[in-house]
Amino acid sequence: MRRVLLLEDAVRKIETYSKWTLAGALAVVLIWASPSAFCLWRDALVDRSSELVSDGRMKVLLGLHDEAQELLERALDIDPDNTGALMEMGYLNSAAGRYADAADYFRRAAETSPANGDAWLNLGLACLSLEQYAEAEEAMRNALEADPNQLLVPYRVMAEARVRSGKRDEAIGLLEEGIAAIPDFRTYFLNTIEKRVAELGAEDEEERFVLERIMADSLLDEELAAYDGARVMETVRREQVSRLHFDLALLLAEERGTVDRAVEHYTQALAMAPSFADAYLNRAMLRFSAGDFRAAWEDLQRAQQLGCQLPDGMLAAYGAAARSEQSAPARP
Repeated sequence: MRRVLLLEDAVRKIETYSKWTLAGALAVVLIWASPSAFCLWRDALVDRSSELVSDGRMKVLLGLHDEAQELLERALDIDPDNTGALMEMGYLNSAAGRYADAADYFRRAAETSPANGDAWLNLGLACLSLEQYAEAEEAMRNALEADPNQLLVPYRVMAEARVRSGKRDEAIGLLEEGIAAIPDFRTYFLNTIEKRVAELGAEDEEERFVLERIMADSLLDEELAAYDGARVMETVRREQVSRLHFDLALLLAEERGTVDRAVEHYTQALAMAPSFADAYLNRAMLRFSAGDFRAAWEDLQRAQQLGCQLPDGMLAAYGAAARSEQSAPARP
């Protein structure tokens, strides 16, 4: 049985090395002469493929994209299932605006490593650029399944696909679904640890032991919050919630009769991320249009304090309206 499985692997390698018939022939010889030698040979090829990917990434950092592509293509010639090479080729093609090619690479990466959330995310983004909205949403649903903590991009892309398809009500519903789906701190923390454990190799036994103990113990939220990185995790979680509220407010602000709901969601966005300058700015404009000049002026001042660049004269106009409202006689 072992030799049958190894022979199947050899056949796949022969197909891989269609340009390298000598390597393919060597695989067949090794499979029967020495299965262990074949395994060593195969592992060496995989290692060489990984080295080429590392070299390709370095070329990308240096801006040498043509050289990077050549190295990555060589890596894929050796190992067509090298997820790292597939992802890097996808990034290169996406950056160059070749979204169809990028989608092909990300699709292959996702098929090779279904638990790779980044592969699904980038496939969804490429499909959105190609206006292939059904596949974009399917990819984003798979990304959510692969990493339930990362909801912002999937729900944003799915909502954008619905908006572009003229289905604004469905886009609003998707963003509401995303807000409801954001896990609480405890679940988010444990999801992150579980994902990290799945990524650890055999050499990381000490870290694996510590993380698995955390997952097994029934710790209080306060105890979880004491662990390194917990504060960063909570900040990332809250920012995702904030951004989804912000995106939902943007859509609601454009719908008739939903301005109050939009203001409410901007307020929710600020509750999760108090330094979100654009949320203050957008809430200020809605409040101003509704005649709540004093609150609008306060929001605008806060947006400016946080570094938001305001149009010339905007702050002065809002201030004048606020003072006028304050000095106006009370209505009977």
